[in-house]
Amino acid sequence: MRVPPPPEIEQHIVAIWREVLKIDSVGLYDNFFDLGGNSLQLARVHMRLRESIAPDLPLTALFDLPTVSALVSYLSSSPDREAGALDESRLRAQQQRRHRRTFRGPDPGDRL
Repeated sequence: MRVPPPPEIEQHIVAIWREVLKIDSVGLYDNFFDLGGNSLQLARVHMRLRESIAPDLPLTALFDLPTVSALVSYLSSSPDREAGALDESRLRAQQQRRHRRTFRGPDPGDRL
């Protein structure tokens, strides 16, 4: 049985995203980049998360975990499950990019 993460973690991450992105509302499944975020802002989020709740979080993980929900799942998973959570998040991120390309063409940051 999976124990849900404490709501404080979700709220903390949402607060950081709102502050960095300078927006009023962030949902658990909103994509950071769809909300207008860029790599420099993601680096700021990374710094804030490392200072507060995730000192070992690699910056590259944030590119593969573009939603609060995915990030919370990754941070809440046990060390032996982190690789699987990251792989699942990467797959979801790739699927989201493919879906967006279908409607608006390739993203400038997509790897070809």
